Amino acid sequence: MGLDRRIQILESAFNAGQLDEMQYALGLKKFYDRIPKQFDAGSLRYMETKLNEAGLPLTDGRQGKSDGLLAQVTSGLLEGFTTFGFADEPDTSTEKIANSLSHLVGLAPGVVVQALSGGAAATALVARGMRR
Repeated sequence: MGLDRRIQILESAFNAGQLDEMQYALGLKKFYDRIPKQFDAGSLRYMETKLNEAGLPLTDGRQGKSDGLLAQVTSGLLEGFTTFGFADEPDTSTEKIANSLSHLVGLAPGVVVQALSGGAAATALVARGMRR
């Protein structure tokens, strides 16, 4: 079993001198980043090797796209209530923060509500003091 036909076409253009090495690597990276689930394991390994050789960073390729912010928040809440989460590990710092905060809300909703309402009470107290 050989490489995927799309990779073969890209490689033919590179071998014919129509693409330089960086253009070839960037073409592979586009395939790897956008449509990784359409390639077999051998083609994915080939792309990973070529991207590493070119010094281009690998993204989530084999796993597909990130779970996303909403999935992280939902999973964090569920994990806080039940200790069962469904989302993969967060990929970005924003996802990590969202997952952690929602986990806290799920774990101790009363504490979070008290903190928020206490903040509102403090704001109201300061506002009353400023009116006088």
